[in-house]
Amino acid sequence: MTVLRTGQGDDLVLFHGWGMNAGIFDSWVEQLQLHFRCHLVNLPGFGGRPACDNADLDEWLDAVLPELPEQAYWLGWSLGGLLVQRLAQRHPERVKAQLLVATSPHFPAAERWRGIQPQVLAQFIEQLHLDPNKTIERFLAIQAMGSESAKQDIRQIKQRLGQYPAPQAEALQQGLNLLQQVDFRDIKSPTPQYWLLGRLDSLVPIALAKHLGEAATVLPKASHAPFISHPELATDWLLSIVTTAS
Repeated sequence: MTVLRTGQGDDLVLFHGWGMNAGIFDSWVEQLQLHFRCHLVNLPGFGGRPACDNADLDEWLDAVLPELPEQAYWLGWSLGGLLVQRLAQRHPERVKAQLLVATSPHFPAAERWRGIQPQVLAQFIEQLHLDPNKTIERFLAIQAMGSESAKQDIRQIKQRLGQYPAPQAEALQQGLNLLQQVDFRDIKSPTPQYWLLGRLDSLVPIALAKHLGEAATVLPKASHAPFISHPELATDWLLSIVTTAS
């Protein structure tokens, strides 16, 4: 199943991150489905959906959009946040608000920009060819790094991901290329953006909050997966935005 739907209310579409699948949101959606009609999407090449031919955000969006609501709140976590930002640029009429969780307009570090060191992304790409499973394991560990519940978070992530087929090798490579190349820093958003960041996140440095200003909410004890370590706080954040936007 490439899109799982559950709950009632306003449409809420959720895009997962690199190496993951729609199952990553299962525990959080137990709360969200009380307020929203949730659409949990497996991105191209993940969770059993066929991969795209290229590392191209538009091609990835074209693969999933026909199955999704004409208008919704769109939530993107990590890599998924890049797709939400691109969707808003292409189809602002479909976006009530962008809900951007532990993501960035530009993931690599650059001059006067905090991010993932380029050599770290390059190492992931190199290791992916040698041992995809080990590379994903390492990525999971980095995601939970710093969280007070790191071991529990990783255990839960693995359990949720195991419900779906493993990601395809070409999709993993394409996803890393997107993380490495996409840059939306100089693009003005046509629809409202709301960001949820974890202060302990080692993939999306908290320094990003300074660039985002009032659009950013920071959870002081969360890492890269705040909806797993702090689901109640993440839900409160989301509901407060919907109340403001509606």
